[in-house]
Amino acid sequence: MTRQNAGFTLVELLVALALFAMISVASLALLRSSIDTQAALAGRMDRTAGIERLRALMADGLLTAQPLATRTAGQAAAPALIGTPDRISFISAAPGANGAPALTRLTVAATGRQLTLLRGNG
Repeated sequence: MTRQNAGFTLVELLVALALFAMISVASLALLRSSIDTQAALAGRMDRTAGIERLRALMADGLLTAQPLATRTAGQAAAPALIGTPDRISFISAAPGANGAPALTRLTVAATGRQLTLLRGNG
């Protein structure tokens, strides 16, 4: 018995279709993993950028820190550098309203898992 029509049998087509399906599923899983990794990395980079901005602001403030005692609103003496477990406060020369250097108190406060930079009497 000889074969007259050259072609694929049904079994061969089903095997090829199954292989294609397995490759597609593997590719989809790889793509999904890549997207999840990229999203996690973007979130981590945003947090790192925020920490870097705060570090730069603190470095700027500490470079211009002044050893001057000040007075609070109630006229009590306040030291130039005040530190507690959840905040640090110091006097710094920062640009004033008209661009000229002005002394201001900078405070970095920790609230939960967030750091906040306050200018003024914070």
